[in-house]
Amino acid sequence: MSATVTLEIINGPLQGKTFEFSERTRSVVGRGSDCSIAVPETHSFVSRHHCAIEISPPQISVRDIGSLHGTYVNQKCIGQRQKGMTPQEGARVPQADYPMSHRDELQLGVERDFKMRVLLFETAHCAQCATPLPGLNRFEPAKDGEFMCKQCQNQENTKLQSLRGTGTSHCPVCGQDAPVPTGRRTDERIVCSKCHANPDAMIRHLLAQADIMTGLNAIRDYELLQKIGKGGFGAVFLARHRRTNQKVALKVMLPDIAADAGGRLRFEREIENTRALNHPNVVSLFEEGRAHGIYFFTMGYCEAGNVSDLMKRRGGTLPVDEALFLMFQVLDGLHYAHYAPIPRVRLADGSYGPGVGLVHRDIKPCNLLLDGYGKSRVVKVSDYGMAKAFDKAGLTGITRPGSFAGSFHFMPRQQILEFGESLPEVDVWAATASLYYMLTGSPPRDFPPNVDPHAVVLQNAAVLIRQRNPALPKRLAKVIDEALVDYPAIGIRDIATLKKRLKGVV
Repeated sequence: MSATVTLEIINGPLQGKTFEFSERTRSVVGRGSDCSIAVPETHSFVSRHHCAIEISPPQISVRDIGSLHGTYVNQKCIGQRQKGMTPQEGARVPQADYPMSHRDELQLGVERDFKMRVLLFETAHCAQCATPLPGLNRFEPAKDGEFMCKQCQNQENTKLQSLRGTGTSHCPVCGQDAPVPTGRRTDERIVCSKCHANPDAMIRHLLAQADIMTGLNAIRDYELLQKIGKGGFGAVFLARHRRTNQKVALKVMLPDIAADAGGRLRFEREIENTRALNHPNVVSLFEEGRAHGIYFFTMGYCEAGNVSDLMKRRGGTLPVDEALFLMFQVLDGLHYAHYAPIPRVRLADGSYGPGVGLVHRDIKPCNLLLDGYGKSRVVKVSDYGMAKAFDKAGLTGITRPGSFAGSFHFMPRQQILEFGESLPEVDVWAATASLYYMLTGSPPRDFPPNVDPHAVVLQNAAVLIRQRNPALPKRLAKVIDEALVDYPAIGIRDIATLKKRLKGVV
């Protein structure tokens, strides 16, 4: 067990109970029967949907969702609806995610009797060689200031004598001196602020050294053409192989993420997931590598952009025939991924045994890439970085609390109530929402400005599609509306059924 978050009820109706989480989870606490942590109905100081807890071991954050009596962390109110507001009005007011730390106390209602303590655990690693130190919790103070295995401790005692007090390191990208932040050792490789702020220059510098720098073999023969995207975990460049002239998308992990263990794991998960999938309607992974804490991989380049780009070129919507032509390919790619025998289960000897499928959990038009034109156009599902094996022994999720996994506009309520239990049905809903968007230019739900999107997804049903576009065929609209039901359960729950129903009305 490398990382867990435990919620220990220390006061109130559930006192003595503990809830332990070892994987990516989102839970709602309240009196509602659909809440993951349900407080007895008699405790009226707890709202029906009181607060949302987002967990990505060993990180945790909490968000109030319009409670009457407020949500408190260490006796500090982090959210509460204003007097005179109804529960629905209060839940619509946007609230910020509040990060919690080891041994913080979460309380529902001021001076009330429901309180839980947060206990974080992650196996400590040697600060020098990264060897796991079983039984030691990195959230508890180390005896000597930082965790160190015996062998490295002996080496450190000698090494730091000559390094202590220099105050600088050398940037692994450009080689210039870089100041060492407070609390970091002077023998660490610190990416300088200039390279940190300019991923374009960073990757160009690395490519220039590919012939002499260990770890860059995978990209030594590529030249950058332009940057084509940037996200929270990396930047994407269009690159061309010098000998074959093949164009690829080169994704680079930004230095601030590469320096964080959770970010590294998340990026490596994206590589692992993408490599495991082999289907015409899923983006292919070619090569990957790393150097000085900077990670990268090359993947198939889709020159026609994505579905969102296509819609903009067409004036905002797509005709029914074209939208369905694209969507059937998306469904083929998703169905393959849901049932592919991907090796995702870690065995006792550290190897991976057979697993079953991946749930994408972030299907939306901009993640549906296009290759080719006209009738030969192929759709490829991209960005499996948020995907997770949904078999019982699946690996821990990585995405950080506060950076909501998935996009609210294309998300069913089940994905907010219990993200850790997301099954293939959430991809069915999101794919249908993407089809809805292609046909109307709008997402299924309305998201008013200054309204908490959590509340919109929890409280509002999808707008019937013919209210957006009355010209759509009634039989097609009926299938789409049924598939976008998500209360109390999702209307159509597997990809094959959705495809069959859509084929039946074409």
